[in-house]
Amino acid sequence: MKKLFYITLISISMLIFSCQRSTNIGYNILPGDDRINLNITDTLSLEIHTIKTDSVISSGVSELLLGEYTDPIFGYSKASFALQFAMGQAVNFSSTDIVDSVILSLPYNQNMNNIYGNSSSEQTVEIYKITNDLDNQKKYYSNENPDLYTGELVGNTTYYPTAADTVFNIKLDNSLGEYFISADQTNFDSIQSFHNFFKGLYIKAESNNDDGAIVKFNMNAALIMIIYFHNENNSNLQYKITANNSLTVRFNLLEHDYTSADFAGTIDDNTLPQDTVAYLQAGSGLYTKIQVPFLKNLNNLGNIVINRAELIINTVPENLSSETTYPAINKVFITGFVSDTSSILIPDYITQTFYSGELYEDGTYKFNITAYVQNILNGTTENKGIKLFPAFDNSDVARSIITTGKNSKPMKLVITYTKI
Repeated sequence: MKKLFYITLISISMLIFSCQRSTNIGYNILPGDDRINLNITDTLSLEIHTIKTDSVISSGVSELLLGEYTDPIFGYSKASFALQFAMGQAVNFSSTDIVDSVILSLPYNQNMNNIYGNSSSEQTVEIYKITNDLDNQKKYYSNENPDLYTGELVGNTTYYPTAADTVFNIKLDNSLGEYFISADQTNFDSIQSFHNFFKGLYIKAESNNDDGAIVKFNMNAALIMIIYFHNENNSNLQYKITANNSLTVRFNLLEHDYTSADFAGTIDDNTLPQDTVAYLQAGSGLYTKIQVPFLKNLNNLGNIVINRAELIINTVPENLSSETTYPAINKVFITGFVSDTSSILIPDYITQTFYSGELYEDGTYKFNITAYVQNILNGTTENKGIKLFPAFDNSDVARSIITTGKNSKPMKLVITYTKI
């Protein structure tokens, strides 16, 4: 098991004090007679650990990541992807057909932050024909070995990612089209025979001095490969296949190198705690473990009901985090640890259909963990800590720097309770 490095946020002492009538946390949900008993504390000690993510399941993603960059704070990151295609329309290629061109179209993601890093750096893109079988019943992980999918080079180009563009069209080698035209017709008789014949494409990109960007492309109907050809009668024809199919395999391959990061020497080393910041990074990068070791000391107050428990996670100022070029993670998620490595959805969110995390707003992430805290005090849930991680860890590469104990605005757990 990997060692953790932790950041002690606040002093170990716990101070509990009565709130003023003006306090509105949990206030409006109480009967009038109970409001006089309302109390609040935000001084519970928190312990923070920043942990490397081994890998995440990245198969079936709706967004494909391509490129590389070097973050001035987090270091180097790289993303590539593999695609399997569905069989196209019925076709009868002839040995006399002539390939005119082969075009791969990758539709840009049109949401905010679809280019992460330095878009002014030229990217060199390489496309390879995959030689190993892809299985749509298998889970593919972010740390898959790219060498398994790097077969024959069938295309390369250079480009500058542009947020205003809608589609990135890549001209592939005509030899790929000739591979289709010269194939036996039985290869187009079924989906399985087609996948045995054409296993897919692996796509990667590099930039000058690793100073580029990672670009997001969408999995939709616009992601296609078209073989343009003509027959002996000079009729212009085309054969189109798409990767946008529920039965086709697609997955992102992601990697990070923190060697150049300022905090590299403290990662996985609990003998060198940092008490000012912690780190999160999507793309199978970093997550944060938050522990409240003295939470059950609240039971010393007697019988209490938790009216609200809000975990408030702040980020460092933009001028210290380089968020102009590397925006913070748009949405993060929490689960509760049930062992050193496993975690599950906490009770506050388990009843919410399609819960997908909390948005980044005004430099802050906020979580309502009322039921989770109450269950720990009642003894029905073990106090093993909370896992904070990017909501879209397999299809994003954003990162956030969160404040801890000695910052002027550290992370806090604000608990409002009533004695009964």
